Amino acid sequence: MVSKTGGKKSVSDGARRSSEPPLRLVLHVQHPEGGSPKILAAHLKPRLIMGRSSADTPVPIDIDLSPFDAMNTGVSRIHAAFHYFEGKLEIEDLESTNGTRINGFPLQPGKRYRLRVEDELECGRLQISVKVVRTPQA
Repeated sequence: MVSKTGGKKSVSDGARRSSEPPLRLVLHVQHPEGGSPKILAAHLKPRLIMGRSSADTPVPIDIDLSPFDAMNTGVSRIHAAFHYFEGKLEIEDLESTNGTRINGFPLQPGKRYRLRVEDELECGRLQISVKVVRTPQA
């Protein structure tokens, strides 16, 4: 691989990047009727679809909220998408039936919103805290 200066990149540059632990998206899911939050994690990719999986879901779901009583709490089959690019995490409502909110603020479908530390996400009535963490290496 050739750098902008015309020289070759050192092997140590590539090795350092590939040796970094992968990132994971960690969700703390809280049912509106209380109880202990449940934790769900997924390898972070540029785009992750969140919703509830069923036999007639038209696209693959990366983050399935079905085990968290998603149908009864207003989560759509294809509810929202997380976007990760250049160290920034964003969320986009995918025209869900009951909406998506950040800190109580309703999101416009199809528009991306940046997520920050301590933001609280709501999909329908399901409350979710979102974190990005590095996976420890074995």
